[in-house]
Amino acid sequence: MQQDFEQNGTAPGQKEFTFPVNVKQMGNIDKTLKIYIEDYVYTYMYQYAKTGGSKEKLMVLAGKHTYINDCDVVIISGVIQAKNTAEENGALTFTDESWIYINEQMRRYFDGLSILGWCHVQPEFGIFMMARDEVFHKKCFKNKFQVFCTIDPMEKQECFYAYNDEMTSLRPVKGYFIYYDKNEAMQEYMLDNSISKPKEIPESIRKEELPEFDKSGKTGSETKDKPETIDRIDAAERIRKVLNAKEDSKRKSKNGKYAAMTVFTGAICAAFVFMCVNMVNNMDRLQTLEKEITDVKYSYESINTQMETTAEQVFAVKAQEEEQKRKEEQNIKAENEKEETKDGKNLDSAAIYTIQYGDTLWSICDSYYGSPEMITSVMEINSITDIDKLYVGERIVLPNVKNN
Repeated sequence: MQQDFEQNGTAPGQKEFTFPVNVKQMGNIDKTLKIYIEDYVYTYMYQYAKTGGSKEKLMVLAGKHTYINDCDVVIISGVIQAKNTAEENGALTFTDESWIYINEQMRRYFDGLSILGWCHVQPEFGIFMMARDEVFHKKCFKNKFQVFCTIDPMEKQECFYAYNDEMTSLRPVKGYFIYYDKNEAMQEYMLDNSISKPKEIPESIRKEELPEFDKSGKTGSETKDKPETIDRIDAAERIRKVLNAKEDSKRKSKNGKYAAMTVFTGAICAAFVFMCVNMVNNMDRLQTLEKEITDVKYSYESINTQMETTAEQVFAVKAQEEEQKRKEEQNIKAENEKEETKDGKNLDSAAIYTIQYGDTLWSICDSYYGSPEMITSVMEINSITDIDKLYVGERIVLPNVKNN
């Protein structure tokens, strides 16, 4: 019976197509398909989706379609519950009784509108499209402009799907518009298929402050359904207030997230600035340390050069002292030889010996002469009066044995 839902175009006597005004954009709008959904429809879809706990539900979307500037435009102004549904292979599906009921509701509330698609409520399952939903959509909703919607009331999420250019599969639609209008047909359907109990209105208000309406929209005191009509109007207002409260809650939540994100971003920026300042300070410290190391290295090289120069000077002075000492020894030796010559002693037959540490006259004579017999001669020649008093570095004459 899906052929009954593939209507398109403008019905006889219907007004020319006009775009909705007073709209709010949700998400990024698709380039090839623009979806407008009236806020009564949007609110009722969520209210119906939340009933029954975690049970799945089906709905049908009604409205108008047109094609402008290479873009399909879908305006959803009605939604109908899919009653008398059944489960087949674990999946909820439409039955013939469902289609009959939907046809009756279309003629009663949305006469002149077209079926623009359907909706599958799947609590706690997310907004992913199941394969069997895509197969069913291709079978029953064959027009390119007809859309499929998934709703997860637990997560408060919804997503529209539409045919791709080749009409071989369904793709998610990036975004849509919610528009605000009187939408009397949807109000009438909502009131006749009310989900929540309407608010009780005091009798004094019903009699004095509110005008009386019958179903045709005319005022009159003879209308029998006066309390029921007033309750319907009040229920519609409650629905709009609930929607506005939801939007305010979402907006406050979003603003809170933005504020938290701003604070978090500010903290990150402050930390980044602090790190940059520390890095600059550390760079300055590193440059100062590098300069100090360079100065120390230069000072070390200077000190090393000075030490080498000083060492050379010390070694030169020491060499000069040794050379001078050697010359002095030679001079002393020469003078001794001259003195011995003056005294008439034969220096050629004598030797000059320099006292070493540990030497005694006994050891010197024993080593030089082979016996200590020359001790007396050595003491006389060298004017030594005490045999035990010898001084290291002192020079003595050792005479030849033959001259004694």
